[in-house]
Amino acid sequence: MKLVIEPTYGLANRFRTIDAAISWATENDFDLIILWDRFSGVGCKLSHLVDTGQLNIIEFNGLNLFSILLARLRALISLGFGFQFAHTDDSKLLEEYLQKSQRKRTSIWVKTCVKFHEAERPYQWLKPKDKFTHRVDHISELAGIKNLVGLHIRRATM
Repeated sequence: MKLVIEPTYGLANRFRTIDAAISWATENDFDLIILWDRFSGVGCKLSHLVDTGQLNIIEFNGLNLFSILLARLRALISLGFGFQFAHTDDSKLLEEYLQKSQRKRTSIWVKTCVKFHEAERPYQWLKPKDKFTHRVDHISELAGIKNLVGLHIRRATM
């Protein structure tokens, strides 16, 4: 069985969704495929931000119709027949869909921005690339911030 996750909106929302998907797929013995729109909301490949390691990622450009169709076709082929599709930002409803998929042992494609499952060890997969870390360090240095815990970066403010 497979879980295709298509995280939406900004970077933090996507990371929360991916974290939940990794945890849920591992606990329920589902193979995970991440559909990453490198244009919408973020503007870059996931592999440019973090070490993607063993993650199975299908990246596409949300502004290019051919790229969208090809990515979705690859996901459909990997799912085969008899899968569920859920596009919701209601975490309770999403949990119901996932439980049904798990009970029936059917694959599921989820498009969402919510954290739908609590990870036992959150964000263990999240290892920022050096280039990204250096950029954050540079921004905090320019702002004169010492002992920075986190930094919220939006494309619109850069």
